[in-house]
Amino acid sequence: MVSGLLVFPRELMEQVVQNLPAESIHHLRLASKGLSIATTGPHFYSLIRRQTINLTPKSLDSLEALIKYDAFNYKVRHVRIMAETFAVASLEHILATGKTSPPEMVLENWLGGDSVVQLRWPLVQLGEEELRKRADDLSWMKAHLETHEELLTSEEGEQEVVNRLVAIFRQLKDLSLDTIELDARFVSGPRSYSRPVAREMVDLDRQLLWARASQLYRLTLTALARSQVAVPNLQILSHAAGCSIPSYDITAGIPGLLANNAGVALAGIKQLAFSFSNRMDHGWERLERVYGSDAGKRERRRQRLQWAEIWDDVYWSDLHGVASEPGSNSGQNTDDSDWDSDDSEYDARIAADKNSEIRGRYSDIAVQAICRDNFPGFAQLLQQMRNLESLDVHMYQTLVYESNEGRPMYHYYYKVFNNVIDQGLRFQHLKHVALSGLWLRPDSLVAFMQGHLQVTSLELQNVGIPMYVSGQTSWGVALAELAQDAVAQRSALASVFCSYLGSEPQVSGAISSNSHNFLRVGEPIRDEWLHRGWVSRWQKGVFLSGRRVLRDEFTLEDAFGQGRSSRRGGLVDVPDSRSWGMVEAQWEDRYGRNYH
Repeated sequence: MVSGLLVFPRELMEQVVQNLPAESIHHLRLASKGLSIATTGPHFYSLIRRQTINLTPKSLDSLEALIKYDAFNYKVRHVRIMAETFAVASLEHILATGKTSPPEMVLENWLGGDSVVQLRWPLVQLGEEELRKRADDLSWMKAHLETHEELLTSEEGEQEVVNRLVAIFRQLKDLSLDTIELDARFVSGPRSYSRPVAREMVDLDRQLLWARASQLYRLTLTALARSQVAVPNLQILSHAAGCSIPSYDITAGIPGLLANNAGVALAGIKQLAFSFSNRMDHGWERLERVYGSDAGKRERRRQRLQWAEIWDDVYWSDLHGVASEPGSNSGQNTDDSDWDSDDSEYDARIAADKNSEIRGRYSDIAVQAICRDNFPGFAQLLQQMRNLESLDVHMYQTLVYESNEGRPMYHYYYKVFNNVIDQGLRFQHLKHVALSGLWLRPDSLVAFMQGHLQVTSLELQNVGIPMYVSGQTSWGVALAELAQDAVAQRSALASVFCSYLGSEPQVSGAISSNSHNFLRVGEPIRDEWLHRGWVSRWQKGVFLSGRRVLRDEFTLEDAFGQGRSSRRGGLVDVPDSRSWGMVEAQWEDRYGRNYH
């Protein structure tokens, strides 16, 4: 048997080793000198470097076993913790209709920007063999569902997860762990997984996955706080297209983190990549499971009071807890103690009124969507990360546009980043800042950069201005001020990368009619811009949606192009081989949809 293993092709040997428990790998190394060589060295250790676990007992057992072996544990650098939901409802829907979404495709880009894309249409009719396979997958999921989630459906189970993660983090503390990553995916069969943005998934399964991801966030950060382990690199759903941590969940989790003395562990984070979203409706049945019992009870009291005011026809900006501009009455506080009864009928009435047509999503005028508790949590979290060197923040749009006032209410989410300014946060070691998908006041960005003269690199992608907030300036003015300040104050800023800056973040793929045009007067078109899809030709001129401006260009009068530009006369040509359908699918995957 040993000699047979030695003649395996290396690729096959890798597959064997990757699916063996640590104890079996250890025995292989002792079996012969040849196998010892095959299971050591840089290539073998690269298989160990990144470990992926979910929160099942079996998965936790596997990692715990690995780190017991001194020959392996010091090679574990990256632990990816996966939020998983069985796509039961989605497979039932596929079997009922006999159809599914088209398969995923890879878009190739000569600049290295390859990406996976899946269109919604046309639906694919499945054959008998494929339907039988899906039926077998569904049976397997139903048989394993309870075991897969056994630690995540009770407080005792959650406590066991936290305790085991604490032990794992502490064991790896003095070794070489440098990254903790949170990710999310659907389980669609044995060893079969789907991305959160998979088009064939139904809204119920998406709602469950978002709730599970939020629960994973709370449990992992609680464990990190208790462990007191400083991990330099924290990635929170930054690679999970179509799944983020709702901003309200961040706020709701802060008291628990502070109670566990999170400042010690979080102060050790140097690189943070964080994807958050507008508020999501987890549903009453999962509210306390996601946020914790105290936060769940508080939110239930708040919502009962708010909806009593709604049914009494109180104007939305005067409701308790709603975010609004200075001068409204929404700042009043209440302990809500008289709304703590067990009134299931009242809660059912709220549930019937508050939901949008899309399960798990709020309308942008729902009181929960614009509650002021949606906004301060991210800044409160950053307050504990005083040694940040790199900050990468991404926002995913989830709200359904239903405003009857002629303007979307979701622009209030500019307050998420504005709270960082309002709290006066300073990060003395910060070098790199990347913001994408956010609502952002340009003057707030200027103020932030003025307080961080040591920043060398700034990236702004698909960032919008909250136009309905008074005292705004344009991107052209703000970017020019950034460049002038960098030169005058001799800051370290060496590069500003911008793409798709407009009056609102684009989430459907269409370019805003008031986007910033980065093309300078008389400037020739570069091949790189064409291949990146940044150039579009209109009857009234050429539009450039992105560019990188270097330090030696900061003094140019039109360093950041012509500024705000309107698309007039109709689109003539977009020099990109991809169809608009694929482009829009890419945008939806990364930034969400408006759901008009």
